[in-house]
Amino acid sequence: MPHPEFDEGSYWGEFVEMRDDKSPKGTAYIAVRFRLLNYWHNEKWEEAIPIDKQRDVRLFVTEAAEPYTIKTLERLGWNGDFDHPTFSTFENGCTVLTCEIKDDYENWAFPAPEREQTAWEVQDRRRFAAKFKQQAVRDTVPPKSTAPSAPPPAPAKAAPQPPTDNSPVRDDEVPGGLSDEVLDVPDDEIPF
Repeated sequence: MPHPEFDEGSYWGEFVEMRDDKSPKGTAYIAVRFRLLNYWHNEKWEEAIPIDKQRDVRLFVTEAAEPYTIKTLERLGWNGDFDHPTFSTFENGCTVLTCEIKDDYENWAFPAPEREQTAWEVQDRRRFAAKFKQQAVRDTVPPKSTAPSAPPPAPAKAAPQPPTDNSPVRDDEVPGGLSDEVLDVPDDEIPF
């Protein structure tokens, strides 16, 4: 296997030519060739080593890859002319390229554009925000109960009187004491 001559990273390349070609497996692609001039290192452009090396960015034109290739060429401002190609986004015929090493091969590409938010993402964000707001309202407003209303209050018991002798006092006779009465309170209304 060949060893990569360049490190992964960003490079400044001068456009040389554009041609159509096929891979050894017969896959059609467009080769956009560049002479590498500089590479990005330590936050500045430095001279590319080795000098006067050229590399191709391959844009495949298979049925699956063609939409990506068309969008890439549109983004670069290609004039659509194979015989006399120009790219409106290149600065004096130069642009930034990226190199990634995959399986000991250099893979040259144009940097990905800044990601734009698509319409479906906006819809998803709106749907999520609506669900969030709906949940927040639900959490702050007590739920409307569909259960029947509470039974009428029981008639008031006579207030318990303190014992006059030393007999034991039952807890249901003490105000605020325990009771055998079962309270029917829904779980979501219990405050803890």
